[in-house]
Amino acid sequence: MPMKLLLLFVCFSFLLTSCNESSDDILIAQREGAANCTTTFRLKKGNKFIEKSICFGTTEVTGEYKIKNDTIFFENVKHSRLKSDFYQFALIQSSRFKKDSWELIRYKDVKDQQGQRLFISKNNLSLLKE
Repeated sequence: MPMKLLLLFVCFSFLLTSCNESSDDILIAQREGAANCTTTFRLKKGNKFIEKSICFGTTEVTGEYKIKNDTIFFENVKHSRLKSDFYQFALIQSSRFKKDSWELIRYKDVKDQQGQRLFISKNNLSLLKE
């Protein structure tokens, strides 16, 4: 019985944390790749961002962002694993793949011609201008 109560408490705590984390999301973008590998990127209130990638393990990248004109710049990036590089900036563009959809395209540097595309599922960036 104590083990069931502990398990119930852990699951309930996880659900509460997940709900609270999503309440301050300004933008959510995600992509699913091969072998169900998933990347979820969130811009939060307070100019913070979190990226979680699940692919044969979980990695998390956190940091801060600044928006200047149509560009989102990333700063003070911290990694949960040995990875040391991250994207320098991102742009939001209409999707080439879905009508009436938008993509967040992240670039390693100004020489990066392709970028990495994530599909936007929530966009409340207009709230930041108020």
